Amino acid sequence: MLEARPDRPFWGRPWVESAFASHLQGFGASETHTLDGWSVGGCMGAETLVQSRPVARPTDDPVSDLLRSGARCSLGLFHSTPRGGPPSTQTPRAGRFRRWMAVVAGPPLRESSRAELLGRLPAFLARDAARAPDCQLQLLALLDELYTATGFHNAYAEPAALATAIARFAETRGDEAPDAIMLSDGSTLGMLVRNGCLLSSYPPADLRPARGLVAAPEHLPASLWLWTPDAPSAPCRDAERLRPGVFTVTAAEPGAVTRL
Repeated sequence: MLEARPDRPFWGRPWVESAFASHLQGFGASETHTLDGWSVGGCMGAETLVQSRPVARPTDDPVSDLLRSGARCSLGLFHSTPRGGPPSTQTPRAGRFRRWMAVVAGPPLRESSRAELLGRLPAFLARDAARAPDCQLQLLALLDELYTATGFHNAYAEPAALATAIARFAETRGDEAPDAIMLSDGSTLGMLVRNGCLLSSYPPADLRPARGLVAAPEHLPASLWLWTPDAPSAPCRDAERLRPGVFTVTAAEPGAVTRL
């Protein structure tokens, strides 16, 4: 989610709750799934903050955690199980490295693939990576593609360079590429979608501030991106389904999406 905070703009909660109620399995009064837990994080300055928690009470609220972050770009990972099925034994987590954080969807890596990815990482990325979960290892492998191309000379990634690195990572992984990746350095959100459904959503016009916070009527002050394994029967209002590909969008321009 880009630039949606409770104080700027003030309509963040009703918009996010509406989107979650339509597309997040287990959120609210779901008859089919139970929300087990979530992770939420964002980068503020040079610090990346991620918190993970299980759902212990019906009143536990992932929207509050998502909106509480002061980051311009916040990422969330939500985990649910079919209602009546066995409870989840893991709290959802997101990978992070320095100012970078990511959420990854897809099957687990084979041991041979883990060994291959570890063997290709430079030393500064490979430290402690042998015991890292799949999400963390794939984030490091993707950052290695970016490092090879740019040397990390700039504090933040250029959107075009990030998109190219994501595409190269997916190409090197072939059929083992994740179903979806969302990652951010706090300034740019990069996305890879191969399978599943990616929805982009913008605050409805009747929820946008009438003046003061929005410079022009055509300016979109925030955007919400939601990936789910299954396509919904119909997107909620002001939501659009995007076909698979590689995308980038910056926090400074939440409504300007670039496809590689």
